[in-house]
Formats: sequence, structure tokens, C-alpha cells
Amino acid sequence: MPNKATIFITFFALFIALIVNKHDFIRQTIEELFKMYRTEFDEMSLLRKTSIKFVPPSSIWCSSSNPDEEKYCRFETLCYRTNSNEYFLLFDSNSSIFYPPSLFITNHTIFFGRLSAVWDHNRFLIKYLATIPFERREELRNGSQFYWIPGHTLIMSRFKPDNLLHLIHDDILPLQATIREQIGTNMIDILFFNDHWPLLLGHPFFKQLTKRVFSQNEFTSESVICFQNAYLGLSTSTVWYQYGFKRPQSPIPRKLEEYRYIQIQVNELREKLFSLMRLDRIDCPRRNIVLIAREENRRILNLNEFSRYISKKFSNNLDVILVSRDKIDNFIELKQLINRVMCAEKFVAMHGSEQILALFIKPPANNQIEVIELFPYGIEAERSTIYRTFAESILGYRYSAWTNPIRANTRFPNENVHGLSHLTEEQKNSIQKSIDEPLEPFLCCDHLGWLYRIYQDTIVDINIFNRFLDEMKMTTDQHHHSSSLLLLNHNHQFWNFGEVQNLRCQFISIKNDEDIDRIKIEWDPPWNLPFIIEQQQKHESQRQYHYEVIIQKENDTDLKQPVQHNVYHTSNTWFELKYNENSFHCFHVWIKIKLNRDKSENGIIKSHFNRRPLFCCQNDDGST
Repeated sequence: MPNKATIFITFFALFIALIVNKHDFIRQTIEELFKMYRTEFDEMSLLRKTSIKFVPPSSIWCSSSNPDEEKYCRFETLCYRTNSNEYFLLFDSNSSIFYPPSLFITNHTIFFGRLSAVWDHNRFLIKYLATIPFERREELRNGSQFYWIPGHTLIMSRFKPDNLLHLIHDDILPLQATIREQIGTNMIDILFFNDHWPLLLGHPFFKQLTKRVFSQNEFTSESVICFQNAYLGLSTSTVWYQYGFKRPQSPIPRKLEEYRYIQIQVNELREKLFSLMRLDRIDCPRRNIVLIAREENRRILNLNEFSRYISKKFSNNLDVILVSRDKIDNFIELKQLINRVMCAEKFVAMHGSEQILALFIKPPANNQIEVIELFPYGIEAERSTIYRTFAESILGYRYSAWTNPIRANTRFPNENVHGLSHLTEEQKNSIQKSIDEPLEPFLCCDHLGWLYRIYQDTIVDINIFNRFLDEMKMTTDQHHHSSSLLLLNHNHQFWNFGEVQNLRCQFISIKNDEDIDRIKIEWDPPWNLPFIIEQQQKHESQRQYHYEVIIQKENDTDLKQPVQHNVYHTSNTWFELKYNENSFHCFHVWIKIKLNRDKSENGIIKSHFNRRPLFCCQNDDGST
């Protein structure tokens, strides 16, 4: 038992923490007190309240730049009823309600945000919030447990967190982007899962982004939960693929800068997990080959023969990883899995969620990583390009796909699993007979022809696969060089020069036989020119920059005559122009710099023109 002095100091510290709103300190201190008395710490008991009188009225602030972009809402006192799975507001005259017109889907429906970043799926859209009068809030406790969640909570729904691809693509990267874009790092105290998945699925990933994770499963079916500060709306800026809910599955059209942004988010996630798992200090003095093989379905039936061939073909260390399920709920197993793939230079895998593990490869300096995706018989690689898009457009790796071309080397899946158990013998025979025909475009997620083909086991023909590798090497070298260089450098449009500095001009009179006068314009280069030139030297051997000079004549006599201007180019920081005193006396000058990285319009780094034009005018005595 602690003595009286210890108890006094502890509770005095709790009192001070309560005044300064240090909820984490209070929770940790109380947890230590429970340990002192050898009593199990129940955090839920701290959140359960016997009264609702202290709860303030609800307020809401939403933002959206236009109807096609993301919607985000921040709430004070957003409440949730578990038995009806509804969010509601405690509304009174003091409630602040703000949302732009773009949030309206119809005259009576407001889109408050999405709980999931999954593309074209309407199950996760929040289009309705119930309200009750604030003065009747005490009635909420009738037959219900009331919980108050302090701090800042982001609310989301996980789509399929038992699958590593879906966990990272649909949940982790969008959550990370949402926090960075809309809320700010270190601002989220709690993550609340509005779904029925087990809490531990993906827990090592989610803990990198928040201090505490709750799930609706932790609360009773007759609970009312109110959040002090809540955020709705998950960003889709990192989503690169749609699964075919409204149209056949395909990559989401993205611009180069959008792919670059996804790449930045991927790198940030990799670094966070490496730091958490203490893998960040591991170098890769030797690169290896990783072969991902599945144990339950879509198996490689001649795995031993195929492994020996791969190892001999590339004369390199081969690590064969057998996966029966995603190791995403066990921290130790996940760390071991990442540790085995992080130094790969060739990543070979049968089509499946495990291919997302390529994210955890430590990129070498030359970025020469090769990803090979294997498909069962009858599956055209173009039907599913989620990993191709990820490897090529985001990671900048070399990608190739191989499909088993021999029907005799396939073994049909067990129809008792994967949604095929209800098929009649006639249906199964019909699907097997049509397997030689190309699949027509289809929607997610129960197309029997696709399911029957994608879960086949495969015998890899070594001779055919060897020819595939030889052809792949000849055809992909140049493509990879250009595409990876583009990915590496497509953020060049974020490089911009500052303005040219210290513009000045003078009229020069040259007394000779021709008696020609000149106008000389001089300027200093942008202050950040050396920085950008040095940066570009890391990737390019030749760079050419020049100045664009615009001279606009001022016509003081005829206001109806349009103002004329001429454009000149020079690589110097000065420019001379022959001057005819009968043409004009006064003019304005604008100058900007351009650096041509390549021949395309997107390959130009430039500044804007000087915001205040240089005004030059010759006085009667010849001075300027």
C-alpha cells in the first residue's frame, strides 16, 4: 500500500492535470494506481458516465471546394447510438452549423463525408445526421450506457482489414493523408472504428497514427457514445485503384503530381514502420530475391522446382516465403515478414494481397527493383492491374506479368470455398468449358468466371517461364529507364525560380558614322538560381536556361492605337536594343527566367514575370 504522502502527491498531480486538460496523463496515472493495488485497469470504466448534463450542445463545421472533391466535417459533441448505428446531434440555439452549398446532394440530403476511402462504394457515405433537442439530452440515458470520449477523435470504417492490400490501400494510407491534409499531425488522440472487424486487425499500423484505438464492438449494444471533438471524412488522395463496383476494375486516373504525392505518403508509412520495428538502421549490403508463394489457394504446385530455377537463373540468394494468411494482427510475425522482403532486388509473387509487401523494400540508389506478378491460366494480366500501377507509377519499379499459358498445368479450385459452393454441376462444367475464352468486362465482386479462374493452382512450366524472363529483359530495360526517371523527376513542377532582381535600364548614345543609339537593360538573376541548378545537376547532365524579355512601348499620342510589345530571349543578364528616337521614348519591361529540362512543356522550370514592371523613359537631356 502506498503511504499517505504518495497518495496526496498523486491525487494533487491528477488535480493539476485535470485543470490543464491532460487526459493522457490522468489515464496513465490512474492505470499505475490500479497496478499498485493489483487491480485490472478498465479504461472503458473511465469513459462511462452517470450524467449527461455536462455535455455541451453540438456544433458542426464542414468544408468542400466543389461538389466533386472531398468533404470534411469537424464536430463538437457528435453522438452515436450503437443499437441503431446512427450519428446524431444535440441541437439548440447555441449550436454553430456551417456547411457550404457543395455539400448538398439534393435539396434535403447533405453529404457529411465518407467513412472509407474505397472508390464508388456508397455504404460508407454519411448523408444523414439525426438531431434531438439539447434540453432533453438526459433522456438518452434511459436504458442505455452513456460514454464520453474526450480529446480529438477521427471516425472511420475499415473495409477489409484482414487483407494486407486492402488494409494499406483502403485504410492506412487514406488515414495518414487525412490527418496530414485536414487535421494536422499529433492532433488525433483517438481513432474510432465504426465497423465490426476485430480490433487487433492492422493494429501495428494504426498505432503509428493515433494514441488510442476504439471499436464499436467494445461498447454494449445499448450504448450512447458522445465525442468531444470528432472528424468525419476520409481522404481519397492516396487511392490509386477502384475495385469495379460501378464499372470494371481499373486504375484511378491520376496526374503525375498525384502519383508523386502517393509516393511520398508510401515512403512516410515505410519509414514510420521501420522506425517502430527498429529496422531503420538495417542496411542492405547484399540484395536477394524474394518469392511469395501461397499455401491455401492459388498455389504453385511445383514450388521446389521453380525455386531452384529462380535461384540458379539469377545466381542470387533466394528467400521463399510461404503465406497462408496476412500476418497483420501479430506484430512479431509482421516484423519478420517485412524484414525478409526489405532487401529484395527481385520480387516474384503469385497474384494476391501479399504483393503489397513490395512497399517495404528499401529502394537502392538506382531504384532498380524488379517485380514479377504471376497469374493462373485464363487470367489476362490487364484484368487486374492494381499491383502494376503500384509498382510502376508509384514505386517506380520495373514490372512484368506472366500468365500460365498451358491449360494442362492448371488445377481447378475447390468449389466449397470462395463463393463457389452453391454451383450446380452444370454451372461448374460450363465455367470450365469457357475457361479458354477471354473474360468479358465484369463488375465486382461475385463474377463466377473470375472466381473460378483466379483461385486455380498452377504448375509453372520452367522452359516457358525462362523464355519469358529473357524476352522481358530485352523489352523492359529502356521502358523502365524512362518511366522510373519520369517518376523520380516528375515533381519538377514544384521547382520555381524567384523573380529576377534589380532591373535597370539606360539609353546609350553611340556617336559614329551611323549615329546609332541603343537601349541597355540589365538585371540580376533570381536569388534561388544556384539552388535549383545544383538540384537539377543530380539528375541531368545538360541544362539550358534563358531569360524572356518583354518590352512594351508606351504610346502617349494616340490612345486608340493598341499597345505594342516585343518578346526577346537571351542567356545573359543584359539585353541591348537598337533605339530609334522617333519610335518611342518610354517603355515597360518584364523579364522571367526559364530552364528547359526537356522538350516537353512540362519539362520547363520557370519564374513568373517581375510583378512591378521596370519603367524606362528618356528625358529631354538624354538621361533616364
